[in-house]
Amino acid sequence: MPDKEKKEMSFLEHLEELRWHIIRSALAIGLFTTIAFFFRKFIFDDIILLPRNPDFITNRLLCELSRTLKMESLCINNQTIKLINITMGGQFNTHMRVSFIAGFIVAFPYIIYEIWKFISPALKDHERRFSRGVILVT
Repeated sequence: MPDKEKKEMSFLEHLEELRWHIIRSALAIGLFTTIAFFFRKFIFDDIILLPRNPDFITNRLLCELSRTLKMESLCINNQTIKLINITMGGQFNTHMRVSFIAGFIVAFPYIIYEIWKFISPALKDHERRFSRGVILVT
């Protein structure tokens, strides 16, 4: 029996293997979601809500362009915007959603790696070679 041949797995063994890949991916999302929740002030103030400030670079460039073209309609963000919540747990729910999305985005390369680890044993050598580039770019 050559070394390249691998033991055939049953359907239930495949399901067990898939389950562990899904569990590891979910744990990665949970870990990064928790980290994102602790850094929620940075995520909101410095990433999501930074364009609301009149000093943001695109706001300044649009205002300069509107002055150059003598059109005040491009200078749309002259005042600081205040955000309010209209539901009881609105801010907490928003923090949780944004933390989950940020956790998923940060964990996405690991999720792709887990998918690759599950799928790659079933691929032939030439299929694996062609798909490696796609996985790397993803």
